[in-house]
Amino acid sequence: MARSAAYDGVANISATYGYYVDDSNAAGWANTMATRGFKETPFAGYHIGRERLIAARVRGKGPEKQAGISYHWLLQPMVLVSEDGRSATGRFRLFQPRTGKTVGKEGDFLAAQFWGGMYHDRYVLEDGSWRIWELTLDEPYIVPVAWKDGVWAKSKDPATPRAFAPNADVDVPIKQLVRREQHFWGGTGAQLQWPSILPMWFTYTNPVSGRVPEFHQPDCVPCGLRPDLALSKNGYQEPPDAPAANRSP
Repeated sequence: MARSAAYDGVANISATYGYYVDDSNAAGWANTMATRGFKETPFAGYHIGRERLIAARVRGKGPEKQAGISYHWLLQPMVLVSEDGRSATGRFRLFQPRTGKTVGKEGDFLAAQFWGGMYHDRYVLEDGSWRIWELTLDEPYIVPVAWKDGVWAKSKDPATPRAFAPNADVDVPIKQLVRREQHFWGGTGAQLQWPSILPMWFTYTNPVSGRVPEFHQPDCVPCGLRPDLALSKNGYQEPPDAPAANRSP
């Protein structure tokens, strides 16, 4: 029963995070994190701990009106729950349609277009409520042009890669993760952008055959640098890997 409830808890807290982000409510999404949880700031690195996230990302009350919304729809869930039902991992595909008061043009953040990524998250049952332990997002796997300019089908390799200013405010810069962030924006190596294909990482083996994927990291993404962030170092269990997880207790 605890393991079944964990699945629902993971789905609910993930959706809650998405709703707060859609509303540009930083204080709301920060409070979906566990006390010692950590979140990746896109293309920069990780802030460790809920209070650290609040201090770094919360800037007063969220806006009552917005020029547009960048929706966070989470699809194709792959949730693995620990044996005791107190922790879990979740891999969700991000489908992010964007809307705006104006149609926008290619390159506008709120142009009529969509964006794609992959969440690699961890969750814990903390003081009776499910909270996000790790929030990692690999993106963007799809970078379309604006709707009126041909959507994803007419995307072209960029003439020059995007430039990212170093972010000294983060606790774990993604550049320090080396191979794990190779080719991602703000990471290491040559920057890739759709229609080029970014590496597709997995935290589990093939659910049927047990085959180990080419890009495989079973522990949390920054755990190589910060082993203290592992679930097992904080009183929680790592969920069993697939296909061993595909069974009833």
